[in-house]
Amino acid sequence: MSGITGGGSGISRQDPQQELLSEIVAGINALFVAEFADPQIEGFVIAATGMAKENRRIADQIDHNALDQFIASPELRETLTDAAVLNEGTFGKLTGALTGESERADQFIRLIGAYLYQSRRLRAVDVADAGDVDASDGVR
Repeated sequence: MSGITGGGSGISRQDPQQELLSEIVAGINALFVAEFADPQIEGFVIAATGMAKENRRIADQIDHNALDQFIASPELRETLTDAAVLNEGTFGKLTGALTGESERADQFIRLIGAYLYQSRRLRAVDVADAGDVDASDGVR
């Protein structure tokens, strides 16, 4: 009888997009000597690239150039810089809204709390489906 293979090992394949993001976060983390937490870097990368993806010229450059040609594009630097500046303003406004004392702040906290709660619950279901449940993960 042969041992367990990849198909029955309970090891799930990571989403290719998430795997790529994890590699990029690790590279940025190394660049800044772990100055930032992974979620902070992920948020920045997702926000900046999300805005850059909306730029038709950036999409055309990706479609028609090799990676090294694309990375050398001055338009890439400009687009990412613009995205970072715009996101900084947005994050500042959201932080102000979150830290304020108002009904909107309360609703904002409820929305983020619901996301946090549900995303953890979904991970727990994924782990349980894989047959790798951690008993120490209960309510405290």
